[in-house]
Amino acid sequence: MIDLHMGRMLAEMTRLMWLDGITKVSELTEELKKLNPLKIKDELISKHGFYEYKIKELLLALATGMRPAKLYNGTDSAICGFLFVTGEGEVLCYQRAFRQTFADFLFQNSRLEKGSTEKDKYGYLERENGVYYFKLNLKIGLLKR
Repeated sequence: MIDLHMGRMLAEMTRLMWLDGITKVSELTEELKKLNPLKIKDELISKHGFYEYKIKELLLALATGMRPAKLYNGTDSAICGFLFVTGEGEVLCYQRAFRQTFADFLFQNSRLEKGSTEKDKYGYLERENGVYYFKLNLKIGLLKR
């Protein structure tokens, strides 16, 4: 369900996180727009919000059922809504019916995280069939307040 270009976008976001120290998804997306790693037309980026749309769709898929060890076919889970509690104790509620509002919330309040290299088994140079690989790990979480 994720197109062929999503890997390149996520790899560029991960690279920016490690090299520039940017972790907030909305800020990383702004950098993607400037760098344009997919070399798409400026009209798609500025008028139609291509990169924002792709990242928001990924975040919605992750929130509604996409998991690493499970084949994702686009079907939402039984989750109908989410309750979030802010640092001040304020309760925020998002329902599946208000898809765009929830997508905007996730876009503004998500960040990339650096996991444990030993636990998640990434960050090591490996050789397989004479070819060297460098595994990366992408974790997405909500901002801490």
